[in-house]
Amino acid sequence: MAHKKLCETKETVADICYSVGFNSIQTFHRVFKDTFGTQPLAVRETQAKITYRSVEEIITGYLKRVAIEGAFSVEPRLEDRDEFVIAGYRKHTREGSDAIGESWYELKSNLDAIERKNEHTMYGFEDYSEEFTFEPLAFYYMAGVEVDKNTILPEGVYRRVVQKAKYAVFTVNGNNAKGEIWKALHYIYLVWLPNSEYCIDENMLFDFEYYDERWDCQLGAAQMEIYIPVKKMGG
Repeated sequence: MAHKKLCETKETVADICYSVGFNSIQTFHRVFKDTFGTQPLAVRETQAKITYRSVEEIITGYLKRVAIEGAFSVEPRLEDRDEFVIAGYRKHTREGSDAIGESWYELKSNLDAIERKNEHTMYGFEDYSEEFTFEPLAFYYMAGVEVDKNTILPEGVYRRVVQKAKYAVFTVNGNNAKGEIWKALHYIYLVWLPNSEYCIDENMLFDFEYYDERWDCQLGAAQMEIYIPVKKMGG
């Protein structure tokens, strides 16, 4: 996309850098040169065109590198899931990512007070529907468990009904010691989704982390899953 803008518009390199998702001009220049073998301004000056095939090869090569790293599965499975209810402790991340840890601390400190449907599963629910900014990253996060719809909850526990949806489900390998979950989310939204036949369902502005018996943050072989509500393009 940056290459196309350089050749077909008069936008500045800085504007192009930010418009295609980079937060640092230095990083943009480095990645651009690694990809095309030349700097952005040189492409503009020479109008160096690239073919569809070369773009396809670049994307394929990137996906192969991701697969080798083993941070998560390259291709998700698709899953239809009925409506369900989660309950837990909700925080806003406007003050930083510590709010996420605080949500989990409150949940684990009060688990015995919540009547759960399954004692082996937990959810990290990211809600982008009320407020979302990219820089700084800000949204509502809830650490929760699944409950019955009519379960009476202790004071201070937040309830969220998650509507029926189709999900792209990504398996993340690792105990997040190296930020695997954050890397997976970047890949999902910035690489997989733009190159897939799916898009975000504007009526479901959320995603969630799913933790079950496979998750043990003390083990490098831990696994969890990220659920992204999607719909077919044009659907």
